[in-house]
Amino acid sequence: MINRHAALVVTDKNDVVCVIYDFDDYYDGMKIKGRYHRCGTYEYLFSDGSIHHAPIFVKENDLKKYKIIAEELDAATIRAGDKKGVEQRIDI
Repeated sequence: MINRHAALVVTDKNDVVCVIYDFDDYYDGMKIKGRYHRCGTYEYLFSDGSIHHAPIFVKENDLKKYKIIAEELDAATIRAGDKKGVEQRIDI
């Protein structure tokens, strides 16, 4: 878990993504079905010291509410000042 509203999640296709969601009771193995919009890339340090990148997705119904969190976590925004979102949907 990154913060109360963000966590790294493994999809059904074994891809690691950063999901912005209202995690009331977060637990390992939790399933969060729904449609999501891509809103950037989260950069994190892996346990072996390597840097990894995970696409950031916000649940479609909560996009207006949580888009600001996605923008704060977006590594590209932090480096380049680019505020553009990418319209890509996934099912988790």
